[in-house]
Amino acid sequence: MEHSLLDLPCKFGRSAFPDNLLKQNQNAMKVKQWLWLYMLECDNGRFYTGYTKNLAIRYYQHKEGKQSARYTQSFKPVRIAQCWRLFDGVGTALKVEQFIKKCDRTTKERWVQHPEELGVIVSKKLGLDLVLLPFDSLIVEKESEKLDWKMVKSGHDPFAQVPPLVDRGDVEKNLKSL
Repeated sequence: MEHSLLDLPCKFGRSAFPDNLLKQNQNAMKVKQWLWLYMLECDNGRFYTGYTKNLAIRYYQHKEGKQSARYTQSFKPVRIAQCWRLFDGVGTALKVEQFIKKCDRTTKERWVQHPEELGVIVSKKLGLDLVLLPFDSLIVEKESEKLDWKMVKSGHDPFAQVPPLVDRGDVEKNLKSL
């Protein structure tokens, strides 16, 4: 059964969606620092949420159980369910991570299917001028399998040039239809 955002337990009203999402792309160009936010699906079927400077290294650490969270040491990641690039600092990344962790599974599944909606909703709920762009988790997953780990471990981010997942015009049209 398909859910709309209005059906979800976080209860977001139509006013949560700004008229122009293109502002995010303009703001992103002004910010020099960015971090990855990600959701991993683990072998127990649950999601693990985190943030990092380098998604390739962090995903490898989670998969291998090296320097990873206790949760992913017990329940290994089976895939990157979704990932976003946040054009802001660690403090904002932590706020968004905590926001995601407090939401129920239905809401998280919605963001996996419609990742472009997370930035809009978090901006409204937390009162932030947030620039959070979704990325194609399948590309990140596939590319991570063939990486030169010596380069990655030296700080190279192989996903720095991965393009955003969505056409912002389509996002605006989809959100207006809710």
